[in-house]
Amino acid sequence: MKHLEDILTKIKEELVQAGKAPGTDPDGSQASNQGSGSQREFSIKHPDEWHKLLFGLVCRGHGLRTYRKPIDAPTISHVKTTKYHFEEIVWPDFMQHGAIVERYLKRLMDELIQDTYPDLDELTVGMGGI
Repeated sequence: MKHLEDILTKIKEELVQAGKAPGTDPDGSQASNQGSGSQREFSIKHPDEWHKLLFGLVCRGHGLRTYRKPIDAPTISHVKTTKYHFEEIVWPDFMQHGAIVERYLKRLMDELIQDTYPDLDELTVGMGGI
């Protein structure tokens, strides 16, 4: 179980990092790096709640605030920023943190399954025991 706790700690650390923008000063302030151009709204449909929350953390780390509209599905979020800031900074940062968290979640599930069923042959998973 210690290994599972280590993975959970790594996930938590990644979430903390997601909420901090690269180049954030020790006092929490950051230079505005939104680039030039007009602000526009970006709408994202997330596959699940944790992706939506991670996106909100990343946006917050970049000084942005996500929001929902009353008619939106629960997994939709919006953010206003410049096209450059979204496409070159926020979105790649979100994708990077998301990939790291997904790897940790996969490891967590693999460990849980192995701890629960140590004699389970990986070749029989999903094959109906054939």
